[in-house]
Amino acid sequence: SPSEGMAGASDVSVTGLAPGADAVAAAAPPPQKVCFQARAVLRLSKGRRRVRLTDLAPAAFNRFGSALSGKHVLSLASRILHVEGFASYRYGAGWCHEPDPQDNHGVSRHANEKAAADPILPRYPPKPLYGVFKCNHLVAFLQLLQSGALRLPGNTEPVNVPSGQGWDELREVLEHGIEMEVFSHEDVTSHHAEFAALMASDNFASAFAMAEDEFTLLHRLAACAREEMTAPGNLQISPRCCPGIAFCAISCLHWATDGPSTTCPACSTTPLRRTLARLPLSCSCPAL
Repeated sequence: SPSEGMAGASDVSVTGLAPGADAVAAAAPPPQKVCFQARAVLRLSKGRRRVRLTDLAPAAFNRFGSALSGKHVLSLASRILHVEGFASYRYGAGWCHEPDPQDNHGVSRHANEKAAADPILPRYPPKPLYGVFKCNHLVAFLQLLQSGALRLPGNTEPVNVPSGQGWDELREVLEHGIEMEVFSHEDVTSHHAEFAALMASDNFASAFAMAEDEFTLLHRLAACAREEMTAPGNLQISPRCCPGIAFCAISCLHWATDGPSTTCPACSTTPLRRTLARLPLSCSCPAL
């Protein structure tokens, strides 16, 4: 009956949740902002001090347990040595925790396991080490340079420590250590979520910048790939591929200049027409 229908309707809240759920949802605190969590654990620091490079290795929870990138270490090394120079203000203090009193070799063992698949990364001695969770790629570069194991792409000879003017701060760090905010191992393990937020907050700028750079590049590639004007008598290419997606268009451009194939390498099934003079090359990719 109509009255029964109304009664049934009253058992459901305006949000579609079970009775009482609205009040619970309203009472629930909003999610805490990442920087608020990070700010709280920074107060647990035992102070800033120099830690020798030979006493450092990546913390087990750094990058959520993933290994460092040897390629990024070499890229950073090349930038510092050939373009930027080295100055501590550029990087600020790193973050690390003290060795685990229950497992003295835990940091060393984990770091060596993760580095085993990458011949570029440094190896670590079996001794108590501080676990680093900020500036790890910088520390790895410095460790390789200090040990004489740093080799840049295209050069089989190890890189020597620069001795010219302006490199005094780099030599000081290699000799006396790098500045670190030091936390106790107990605090790090008992506030794991907050320290994860601290790492995330440190990476906000680079993470957003990377995404913006990638989208900008894709848009520019798509715009440039849509039509390439050439002089009469030459191959004129105007691929009409997947609006907004540059990959297929770029593939067709490349493929058209490399050989007489009639198949688009991006989708494998769509015919590719090559013509001369003022006729366009067309590719339509239903697969993308």
